[in-house]
Amino acid sequence: MPALSPTMTAGTIVKWHKKEGEKINAGDILCEVQTDKAVVAYEFDDDGILAKILINENSAEIQVGDLIAIVCGEDDDWKNVKIPENLNVTLDASTSTVKAESSPVETTITKSSMDISTIKISPSARNLIDQYGIEMSTVQPTGNRGVMMKEDVLKFIQHNSLQPKDLSVNQREIVCTKSEASSNLAKSDSSFFDIEISNMRRTIAKRLTESKSNIPHAYMRIKCSMDGLLKLRKYYKEKSSSVSLNDMIVKATALALKQTPTMNCQWNSESETIRIVPDIDVSIAVATPTGLITPIIKNANRLSLEEISNCSKELIGKAKDGKLQPQEFIGGTFSISNLGMYDIDHFVGVINPPQAAILAV
Repeated sequence: MPALSPTMTAGTIVKWHKKEGEKINAGDILCEVQTDKAVVAYEFDDDGILAKILINENSAEIQVGDLIAIVCGEDDDWKNVKIPENLNVTLDASTSTVKAESSPVETTITKSSMDISTIKISPSARNLIDQYGIEMSTVQPTGNRGVMMKEDVLKFIQHNSLQPKDLSVNQREIVCTKSEASSNLAKSDSSFFDIEISNMRRTIAKRLTESKSNIPHAYMRIKCSMDGLLKLRKYYKEKSSSVSLNDMIVKATALALKQTPTMNCQWNSESETIRIVPDIDVSIAVATPTGLITPIIKNANRLSLEEISNCSKELIGKAKDGKLQPQEFIGGTFSISNLGMYDIDHFVGVINPPQAAILAV
């Protein structure tokens, strides 16, 4: 698994573009990988034959550096390529099974070959696991990307006629009585459900927490008259050019950064210095189904409004489709987050490190 962004520690194979036995040329897209920021196309840098795919599409997250496929030379017999032993390979849910036998006196369960350390489990499922004293490896997860859900544990409990474990008086844990167990089983079709946190959202949470914890935030507010920009937007509409207010804000911000270069900077944590950046690259916050991402309009001060508009539309489209390349969202010297279209008259932005400021509109 390659590291396709500086902060990526794990990824998920979204789609394989090559099949086993298919020839790969240098520069071909081997697969698409969901990183902590976007879906990125992984271009292979050598010629060869894809001999064996070890990680299936949409399997659990794979750590950077783990083996995902075997590629051999064009003259090699790819069908007889040997797979190295002791690999941490994630298989489809259909390839692993759980067998269980129950009796009135004692329940005997055959363990599966799942690695407990790689199993992801929702909080409600973990609660039931603890209450019934179930070994995690004996329950087959069916959630998205191999997550063990509450329903998986409830089905396992019902199938094996399990009862909550007895807790001593000294163990003041939550005791699940027989009636409560029946209530838990009856709630398997209740209205609530667990939502798996994607790798991207997990990274967003981590970065924003670090930003608020480590970066001193100082907030300033000002009201601006937009009458002139609204007239300008009307002018562009009459020319059949769809320049948005946000495009104008990007342009105005870029010109302001040109006049105030000390704001167009980044914090270098290694040398603990402020780096003044000559290029003005404005990051714009875009909400996507998988989380917030900030594609970059590079050299925004040198672009016309039409060029900013075209660049913005292209980047937003790629962001929502998960097609941004790392160089299109990594970096930037200043961020803009605009919620004005939702009738929001005030909100507080969080600085996007290593940048030094953000404009909340």
